[in-house]
Amino acid sequence: MDQSKWIHAINRFGFGGTEKELESWRGKDFQDYVEYQKSELLQTDLSYYEDIDLNDLKTMDRKEMRMKTMKTIGKLSEDWIDLMISSSYGLHEKMNMFWHDHFACEIKNPLLARNFTNLIRKHAIGNFRDLLLGVSQSAGMIDYLNLKQNKKRKPNENFARELCELFTLGQGNVYTENDIKEIARAFTGWSRKLKGEFVFRKKFHDKGHKEILGKKGTFTGEEVIDIILERKECARFICSKFYKAFVNPEPDTSAIDEMADVFYDSDYSISTLITYIGESDWFYEEKNKMTIIKSPLELIAGIGRQFNIKSKNTNSWTQYQRLNNQILFRPPSVAGWKKDKEWINSNSLALRLRIPSIVLSGGDVEMYSKPDYDADPMDDSKRISGRLFKGISGDWSYFRKMNPDIDEVTLFFNDKLSEQSRTLLAENKDKTDDYKTLLLMSIPEYQLS
Repeated sequence: MDQSKWIHAINRFGFGGTEKELESWRGKDFQDYVEYQKSELLQTDLSYYEDIDLNDLKTMDRKEMRMKTMKTIGKLSEDWIDLMISSSYGLHEKMNMFWHDHFACEIKNPLLARNFTNLIRKHAIGNFRDLLLGVSQSAGMIDYLNLKQNKKRKPNENFARELCELFTLGQGNVYTENDIKEIARAFTGWSRKLKGEFVFRKKFHDKGHKEILGKKGTFTGEEVIDIILERKECARFICSKFYKAFVNPEPDTSAIDEMADVFYDSDYSISTLITYIGESDWFYEEKNKMTIIKSPLELIAGIGRQFNIKSKNTNSWTQYQRLNNQILFRPPSVAGWKKDKEWINSNSLALRLRIPSIVLSGGDVEMYSKPDYDADPMDDSKRISGRLFKGISGDWSYFRKMNPDIDEVTLFFNDKLSEQSRTLLAENKDKTDDYKTLLLMSIPEYQLS
């Protein structure tokens, strides 16, 4: 593949590449890029939590534990963001983010949070069945969607509903309300031990006959997952989400149908699906370039990889996530984070356009921000003030070393820059190189990939 294709591919299946990274892939196939990837797990030390019983704490100990837990979750998030920036396996990190959004799950226990993300990391470009089963049996999901409360005498439908609606088939697609009730019965007895290990409690399981998606039997949860995966509608739903996340927010029915055939016929191989997209001519069409708005974490990961960004304290990454409304391990709902244009309003765009200069000038800029100015311009109750992202800093010498010759319009925008922006750049042609770089990173098009 040529440079333009590699820029597009690594923008979508990664967080953007430096000139030297792009050169390392020149002449190779996209499949080589996929096969190069490997799983990197979070190694945050949580031995403290493995040695205590959270159900046996005194009142004061609980208060101290809450404070410690908040700090530890912050450390987990910091380690995660650092991997997004520093890992050699950008596609794997991008897929990890995608699946965390797909299987959105709020987790407050650091041990369960680390286990959950490492489970996703293990299967992020592996087999979807393994990923789906692993997530379904994870302590994080069991707690979040009330599987512990799902017992034969009083089935809880929360997990069954989201399994169909959000994780596999799509809202109202194929399944009925009666299917949800029967699926809930199949998952009765699924629970976890104190430290998070999955356990099947037979005495709470409904062994009776069930009818699910037209099939009859005494189904267990594992069998239900297989029944769902047998439906090609599942492959198509996942591929539709893939298309919107990695190709174009505007779906193309023909391309999605092709992807679904490949995904289904490969027995739900995620790497096979990714390879098919990256080797398809339509993926590189001009209409699909620079069309997806980066999430806040994708934005900072892209800047971080170009400038080798480091953070001196956990609070900086915590503040970044809170101000941009994308907090790791805390999605706003089971439907996940915002998507594409949902990230942009008058207030969020003003902050996002300033992030490059804030971070690359040492993160020491006074800023006042409100979560959604469009909602009520007169409401100051949520106004935030203070020094932004103090402790986060980038390395300009690293950027120049990794991008010695490439035109930054090509590097950042794959040569798709508006005439208005080109005019702005021309008007500042006599400025320093650093100034012009920050100028390019501070225009609206830099928010796109």
